[in-house]
Amino acid sequence: TRVSSAELDAARKQVAVAQAKVLQAQSAVQTAKDRVMEQESLHAEAQASLKEAQASLAATRAAPQKVAYSKSQLKTAGSQVEQARAALRQAELDLSYVKIYAPISGRITHKTVEPGDYIMQGQSLMAIVPEDIYVTANYKETDLTHMKPGQQVTISVDAYPGVTFSGQVDSIQAGSGAQFSLLPPENATGNYIKVVQRIPVKIVFDEQPDANKYYVVPGMSVVPEVNIKERPQLPKGERNKPPYISWISSPESEDANNPTMPVKSEPSGGVRSGQ
Repeated sequence: TRVSSAELDAARKQVAVAQAKVLQAQSAVQTAKDRVMEQESLHAEAQASLKEAQASLAATRAAPQKVAYSKSQLKTAGSQVEQARAALRQAELDLSYVKIYAPISGRITHKTVEPGDYIMQGQSLMAIVPEDIYVTANYKETDLTHMKPGQQVTISVDAYPGVTFSGQVDSIQAGSGAQFSLLPPENATGNYIKVVQRIPVKIVFDEQPDANKYYVVPGMSVVPEVNIKERPQLPKGERNKPPYISWISSPESEDANNPTMPVKSEPSGGVRSGQ
């Protein structure tokens, strides 16, 4: 109990220190504003003195030193005004550091900070999962023979049996997953065993799953089925170009690479969040 009371007192002191810093920054902003107003007033007075000196010079032609002095005062006041404005901008910037804004909206997870904690530069505070999610399916390289971006995909989530979502192939990674791992395989070391590699394929949903009905989050397992028989949808600017080559196959063929048959990935795909 004493330890908890001590921690509570320490947390309250930290809150008080933070509030004092905010008040100090606000006071600095107000002081800078006052200095700006004061320097602008001096600047106006210096301009009035300059005009008076110029009038006196035109009337008597006997006060060159006074004119030079008034000009120097005018320059000094102008520089002081700029310094006060710079101090005001710096104080407002320091005050803005009190609040931290996320670059995107979403759900907070993996939070590693609590009120009253001291934050270091570059410290990770939390992870934000955006509203838009997509599927990363690790297909075998032998399954990509007829797979193209734009083909329709039927997505099944293990957490919701019997429910399917529609999507399409967005892109295929330019390299296998093992090639970009921490320790990629080195085939020049004498390893002559051929291993079928996995290529990540990004699949986007046609419509994002309703969060009120289906809780689909990064890391969940899904089974996507790509209809490789369907031609990809061309962009509007390319619809007048020659069409894609039609794939012709024999109905008797049972090859996994037959374009009339959908390719079904093993349960190695996973939901990934889109940014």
